[in-house]
Amino acid sequence: MKRSILYIPGLILSLMVLFTACSEDLSEYYSVEDFRTLSKNLELPTVPYNYAVKLKPPFSLDIIAPTTSAHNRTRNRDDVATLGRVLFYDKALSKNYTLSCGSCHKPEFGFAEAERFSKGFEGKLTTRNSLPLGNVVSFESSYGTSNPGTQTAKFAWDDNTSNIKRQSMLAVTSPIEMGLKREELVHRVNEQEMYAVLARKAFGLSELSELSIYTALEVFVNSISASHSRFDQQLDATGFRMTYPAEGDEIPVINGFEEIEQNGMELFNRNCASCHSTFHKLVAQSAGNNGLDEEYADKGKSLFTKLDKHDGVFKIPFLRNIALSGPYMHDGRFATLEEVIDFYSEGIQPHKNLDEKLRNEDGTPKRFQFTPAEREALMSYLHTLTDEKSMMLEKYSDPFLN
Repeated sequence: MKRSILYIPGLILSLMVLFTACSEDLSEYYSVEDFRTLSKNLELPTVPYNYAVKLKPPFSLDIIAPTTSAHNRTRNRDDVATLGRVLFYDKALSKNYTLSCGSCHKPEFGFAEAERFSKGFEGKLTTRNSLPLGNVVSFESSYGTSNPGTQTAKFAWDDNTSNIKRQSMLAVTSPIEMGLKREELVHRVNEQEMYAVLARKAFGLSELSELSIYTALEVFVNSISASHSRFDQQLDATGFRMTYPAEGDEIPVINGFEEIEQNGMELFNRNCASCHSTFHKLVAQSAGNNGLDEEYADKGKSLFTKLDKHDGVFKIPFLRNIALSGPYMHDGRFATLEEVIDFYSEGIQPHKNLDEKLRNEDGTPKRFQFTPAEREALMSYLHTLTDEKSMMLEKYSDPFLN
């Protein structure tokens, strides 16, 4: 009995020491009160995840410093990205609290959606397939998002948006997608007490402005990187140079690839890389017409530019995680990669703006006529571009408890 009596105060003392230690540990990032506030709705680590994108050469060559655009109040990338992660999954950013950015950009699908069209806040369908966010080695390296003057590609299927902040705003305010008016956004966010904590940590602000909200979303999206696929592992092992093989050049053998994957890579580099690039860092051109139809119901880039030469012209997407992000094309018409390969093999249509790379010398559409074995090889190679592990990292997941 005496032993038990003595044990209880000792246990209490130990718990007090442990609690004090935890409190001191939390104070580096969050006070106990702040973390309690966040934990009412969110499951966040006591210390923010590391959102730095670290790439090896050759992909790191064009990386441009911190991923914060020009927001001069950004203090801590990881805190800003944490705020962006919460905003990305917050359904308060839609008019009727039913959708978030993450509703149409899901990590398990390469930050795309497995449906042909997405449902907006009122249940209406979008007119275009959701573009994946997890299809780049990094946004900085692939888009030049910190320096728009270096951009080789833009956002959206009609290739008309130059930065992530504007792309985010267009989705949030779209009358079909999320339907929230600009003046409502700031109020919606700041009325939630968790954002007072996150705003203070990210920007030293007592509340968030519209610019701060979209900057945080931009920093989070900028952190998404698919650079650990089997293709990247072999690229690193063989020390490829960032050069596009000219016609007739020998394509290096990747010893870590199976023969069918090697064959598929050679087929891809000879037939597809003139638009999508050999090393899957950049796209060789930003947009083009690929002959899906002779007449397009969706006029593509011309809806924005009003130029006839842009009729049926759409963004050329990056191909990392392509096996995860179907269905394919701007209207999601192809459910599988097999259908995509079949189309390029024998289905390209003679549209007036058909890209020159898809024309024969006489102007007719090319017929690549891939054999069954070649189609299987192309499929095998495209699967080496999958980096599912990176997509499913906890730091990219939905932090909301309900």
